[in-house]
Amino acid sequence: MKESKSKPNISIRIDPDVLHQAKVEAVKSKKTLGAWLEEAIKEKVKKEKGGIAREESKVTEEKNRGITKKEDKIMDESAHQSLISLIKQRR
Repeated sequence: MKESKSKPNISIRIDPDVLHQAKVEAVKSKKTLGAWLEEAIKEKVKKEKGGIAREESKVTEEKNRGITKKEDKIMDESAHQSLISLIKQRR
């Protein structure tokens, strides 16, 4: 996808080994380093957004079930106490 607006030149600090790996992958893909990095960044952003969406979905699901972190903790403590009681009974 070609854009008519010009892209800015930027300077970034990056680990030399990572830069080398990116250059190698760009050559393998027959792309410029800039094009390869741009694609990699877009993929990372898309992946991160997907992760955020999954987390939001999980929170919504928990809210729909009526479970909060405080209630989770209470349930965990209750389960812990039940386990201790069971162990004591078997002694």
